[in-house]
Amino acid sequence: MTKDLVSIITPCYNMEKYISRLMDSVIKQTYRPIEFVLVDDGSTDQSYRIAEAYKAKFKQAGIDYILIHQENNGLGGAINAGLQFVTGEYLCWPDADDYLEPTAVEDRVKAFLEHPDCAVVTSNAYVRQSSNLQEVTLLVDGDIRKHIDPWQFLYHLNEESIFCSGCHMAKSSMFFKVNPDGSIYPARRGQNWQMLLPLYYKYKRYFLNKPLYNYVIYEDSMSRGDSNYEKSRYRFEEHEEIIKKVLKKIEDVQKVDMKEYFKFIDEKYAKLRMSLAIKYSKPDVFVQEYRKKKATIGLDIQDFLGYMKFKIPFLKVVIDVLYRIVGRLIFFRKLKEMKQIFEREHR
Repeated sequence: MTKDLVSIITPCYNMEKYISRLMDSVIKQTYRPIEFVLVDDGSTDQSYRIAEAYKAKFKQAGIDYILIHQENNGLGGAINAGLQFVTGEYLCWPDADDYLEPTAVEDRVKAFLEHPDCAVVTSNAYVRQSSNLQEVTLLVDGDIRKHIDPWQFLYHLNEESIFCSGCHMAKSSMFFKVNPDGSIYPARRGQNWQMLLPLYYKYKRYFLNKPLYNYVIYEDSMSRGDSNYEKSRYRFEEHEEIIKKVLKKIEDVQKVDMKEYFKFIDEKYAKLRMSLAIKYSKPDVFVQEYRKKKATIGLDIQDFLGYMKFKIPFLKVVIDVLYRIVGRLIFFRKLKEMKQIFEREHR
């Protein structure tokens, strides 16, 4: 790794409307040296042609520019292609349809120098609507108490840690230590689980409470959620598969026992599938999931309440309130247990 050099990897698929904005934000960075690796993941629009036209601009800006074109492999596959060219001391991976604030790189490198024991520096970000980029809708920080905790593994495992790709910068040496094959699980989305979970299990993270990234929400964005039962279920199943693949890699590479974390994920997604069946009024699917959970994981009072929502429909409103309250109590108790396990492992 080249000292002080920051490597930026951006996967790009059919981003002709937005990729110039991201590349311009890289050029405007107040920090040098930078190498920028753009992976065109089989785009069928003008993305690659636009990216080629930027070669002279990056050269003039003093930024090493590597442009890769490959068949479509999804986000994970595109990042893997880019990782093969990383030579920087630091690594970050913004999305092609978002953009960086001018001091995004400089401020995070400074934070690393002030917190040398951390493997990741994560900044805050502006959330903007594509229809009006001049207006900031909100910040992505959420619960600041969670973000300032240096141990982010459980938060990230439970989707409570910051997920905006461009908010993160990692130390390359630590990243490749937990990914010695130089690659991540090549899922088509959810790349931050693959990039961050192995780092978060082994190392600390520093949260820089300063908006250094612009996360743009589009009308057709995946972040707006799924519109029907089939799409929602597919998304849950995809997330569960990604997380389990990453946990298995942590287990193999870091030589640790992930059994309790696998159990945590099994129970979480079993409950999500059951809640989804309730939401979309699918009693047959609920009963199927109920029986499956009973046979494999075991049931609790929240599962029983969910069952009663179908059996006693005239008490649905009351049961629904109890279902949510009991579910939160059970979840927080389980999360507390998992935190105790994690703390014991890291003493």
